[in-house]
Amino acid sequence: MNTFCNQLRNISSFFILAIFLNSCTVWSGHKCDWDFITSVGGIRIDDPYPTKEGWFLPVQCDVSGLTKITNEPTTMNSALKCVRIEYSKKDSSVYITVFTSSIGYNNKTCVCEGVNIGQLRKGEYRVYYENNLHFIKTVTLK
Repeated sequence: MNTFCNQLRNISSFFILAIFLNSCTVWSGHKCDWDFITSVGGIRIDDPYPTKEGWFLPVQCDVSGLTKITNEPTTMNSALKCVRIEYSKKDSSVYITVFTSSIGYNNKTCVCEGVNIGQLRKGEYRVYYENNLHFIKTVTLK
């Protein structure tokens, strides 16, 4: 009976550890470099629009590699999802970075939707992919 309880405890501990590690991966994610972004079909920025929380910057990117966004994909990733897009701002520039993670129990998809970049003054902003400072597009906030 004692051996059975020990085995049950070990199995339970394994599952709890697996769930914890998966949730940590989902929270942190993997920072994608520019080579990865181009290998899965590229990235496109659509026209930003105002929301109650600030300006929303629509970002088109499919980390699965199944969709051509700006170029033909050369890599397929059936087990990756887009966890989030981070941004930073400096003067009239916005820098974005895509983060991915393994598909887990969260209902995230492979498609990145965009990011709220907060309150900005109206005007022109240059959008860069932060890794390698690759210029993507100039957007106008009206």
